[in-house]
Amino acid sequence: MYRPSALGLSVVKLESIEVVEGRVLLIISGADMIDGTPIIDIKPYVAYSDALSNAKSGFAPTAPDLLEIIITESAYEQFMTLVDAGRCDKNDNDNDNGTETENKNNKKAIHAKNNSVATLIQQMQEQLLISDIETIKALIAQDPRPAYRRAEINTPFVMRYKSVDVSFQLIESGQLQIMAVVKVSL
Repeated sequence: MYRPSALGLSVVKLESIEVVEGRVLLIISGADMIDGTPIIDIKPYVAYSDALSNAKSGFAPTAPDLLEIIITESAYEQFMTLVDAGRCDKNDNDNDNGTETENKNNKKAIHAKNNSVATLIQQMQEQLLISDIETIKALIAQDPRPAYRRAEINTPFVMRYKSVDVSFQLIESGQLQIMAVVKVSL
């Protein structure tokens, strides 16, 4: 599977926890790795979002309630402007109109650029698509705000998605409102 780092992901079964000479050992089974491979991070299994049929999830046994999302007209316009800008950038790279020598040099540069897997992946990850608005709304509907701040009304929060920062807030009606979509300056 594609991962931005060389770390792999495995779903494993926790068989037992042992304490040996003051060290805590987690005894697992079902790992798809070589014995002795270091385990970098451990996350609890979440049955409602993962897909193992007989797994149990003690940490989060049920899916959270989703909140209703609304988007202001100005935030939607900002989003569409960024989608259109991404299309223009792509078209500008595809339709260079310089002299023949410049065109050859540009084509070589573009070809080299397109052959760079890292560059291509970065471009794909940064390009905003019309369908991304539904993904953004679905993510915010899960309420990514810290649990201790979920009662705060009209307090702006920011979530980064691809190459944009999405500002949202809880409004008095109990809905989360997307207020702004702004390109991240790198």
